[in-house]
Amino acid sequence: MNYNIMNYHIDDINRFWSKVSVKYINNIPNFDDCMNWVGGKSNSDSLYGCFYINGKNVQSHRFIYECFNGLIPNGMLVCHSCDNPSCVNPYHLWLGTHQLNNYDKMIKGRSAKGSNHGNSKLTEYDIPNIVSMFPIYDNAYIARQFNVNISSIRNIKIGKTWTHITKL
Repeated sequence: MNYNIMNYHIDDINRFWSKVSVKYINNIPNFDDCMNWVGGKSNSDSLYGCFYINGKNVQSHRFIYECFNGLIPNGMLVCHSCDNPSCVNPYHLWLGTHQLNNYDKMIKGRSAKGSNHGNSKLTEYDIPNIVSMFPIYDNAYIARQFNVNISSIRNIKIGKTWTHITKL
């Protein structure tokens, strides 16, 4: 397998791998485990590695993806099947759109839900109270009681939101 499709200088490839923590089994890299970037990060809040090459900083997982697979098409993300932003194991990386990445996050349960969602006015404690009001009051009345939009109440009622509470 060619792991330098982009034909980077061998010194750059060696410098990259010197900043990666790799687990070995019988002196062979374990490609099942994450290979974690231990070099610099793109900023102090980021979990994504940053690698300086050819006069610019690139995210380390994007760099190694291109080494193994070639150029990343415009608008595409390099996503992690392992959900570990520090991982640069090329076998854990896949190309996806923002929509696919968000879907992957949702089915793996990593999406912000309930009161953890930044725009939420409701809490997990409000939802059972709201649900108990459905047989008695209309959506507009309930919305006024909780100071939310009618669509928020309707979405709870039809099972579009807060299902982690209402499906218990």
